[in-house]
Amino acid sequence: MDPARPGTTSPRPLPAPPVADLATVAVDVGGAPVAGTLWVLDQLSRVAAFRLADGREVVVKARPAEPRLAACTALQAAAAAAGLPCPRPLGSSAAGGWELAVEEHRPGGRPCTVGELGIQPFVDLALRLDDAVGGLAAGTEPAAPPWADPLHAGADVWPTRDARLPDLRRDPRVPWLDDAAGRVRRRLADVDGLPRVGHLDLETHNLRWAEAPGPRTLDHLVSLDDWDSLGVLPQVVVVGQQAGTFTATRDRFTDPTVAQSEEFVRRWLATSGRVWSRDEHEAAWAAGLWTKLFNAQDRVVHRDAVGVLEHARPDADERLRLARA
Repeated sequence: MDPARPGTTSPRPLPAPPVADLATVAVDVGGAPVAGTLWVLDQLSRVAAFRLADGREVVVKARPAEPRLAACTALQAAAAAAGLPCPRPLGSSAAGGWELAVEEHRPGGRPCTVGELGIQPFVDLALRLDDAVGGLAAGTEPAAPPWADPLHAGADVWPTRDARLPDLRRDPRVPWLDDAAGRVRRRLADVDGLPRVGHLDLETHNLRWAEAPGPRTLDHLVSLDDWDSLGVLPQVVVVGQQAGTFTATRDRFTDPTVAQSEEFVRRWLATSGRVWSRDEHEAAWAAGLWTKLFNAQDRVVHRDAVGVLEHARPDADERLRLARA
């Protein structure tokens, strides 16, 4: 998902709960009084970290209640139990249409760019995630978030409104964006493959790494965040989507180049020992374009698209060609 989205002014469908409500849930779940607030962050959700009186630190996330969140939380717990460096869920409470989820605080580390890390650590993490939770899908849950779901069931090329996002089906519309999104959806309409749970916001800004004197490996990963962005999709769509987004930071125009996406898939196949058909390679190119198009349309709807369409179109044209879409 576009990491610059927190800077937009899209109205929330519900007023975010006050920080005091998050602190109350921290006490209820943590079983100790709050001794202090460490930080508060407003993005798609309101998030706050608290230090409890017994010295423990917890994070409380307020998200509009959705059925998919329970499955995301269960999978996050499974990942933590499997030894992945991620916050362990501790409990939750519901209030006023919001779910307030409490998890352990994992401070430290910082996001590192692909220039610092290289591509292999991202590939290794994607495969580790697949080993830990990829096969734990409970039917179609958790449903993929809209920015990562070109297979959505809506009649429009853009999905119906998500509780946290604006309605991308409204004006203004850009004809070439609509056309590209429609071509991606048609190319993937008959995509086959075993459904897998994937982390669909496996982007640079959601990964924090420890400092290291030499090349970083998964052993240096402090935390993988944003577990609300899990979703069930065919594996080729999951991998293609990750290949199309993994370099993104909180700055604009940091999404992967075509060459970086190609290298991600090449390394994923080589490391996993899997072999794809030509059709699967093409489907991955289409899947990797969806989030880029979604983010561009989101910018258009917000009337915040200066430079975005000019940046996105050459990349989209090349990925559509590689997808034969």
